[in-house]
Amino acid sequence: HTEVWDRFFRMNLDDRERMLSDILVVETTVQNGIHETAADVKEVEFIRGRAENGDRTAQYNLGLLYLNGQGVPKNIEAGSLMILKSAYQDYTPAYYMAGKLFYDGLGVQRDHVVAYAYFNLAAADSTGLTEAEWAREMRAYMERHSSRSIVAQGQKVTREELRGAHKKPQPKPAVMKDNK
Repeated sequence: HTEVWDRFFRMNLDDRERMLSDILVVETTVQNGIHETAADVKEVEFIRGRAENGDRTAQYNLGLLYLNGQGVPKNIEAGSLMILKSAYQDYTPAYYMAGKLFYDGLGVQRDHVVAYAYFNLAAADSTGLTEAEWAREMRAYMERHSSRSIVAQGQKVTREELRGAHKKPQPKPAVMKDNK
């Protein structure tokens, strides 16, 4: 416990606020003792450092931590942003999760066209990733339950993305939780 607080007081003032909120969340959620708290804080710091350096896997993992409030304060917007940063780097699991974020309107404005496009991008992965299979299932679900217009527009966005005609679909701020 002392080691974590020692590091806290030695660090830059700008970084203290972020670490303090992380420490407090971890301390309240870890049930097996102080050593695990310190280990969790170090792990979050490691992932955050890699994410800030552009590592797409770390961005994805940090996004999941924020979305679920695991080891960091729950922050849907920060989690969504990290997932999208990872997706912008062509990471299949992030494509799938971005589809879910846009489908549900979680941290971004609900947009089923963009959701379909992200599911389509993830579904194109042929390396055997579970997220690609989930994306194929969500794409099929949307094809059965969404309007033809949404599917056609989503396919167009995917084609443009695959041709490199434009940047990945950009998030719009979430206006309210239940926007449809």
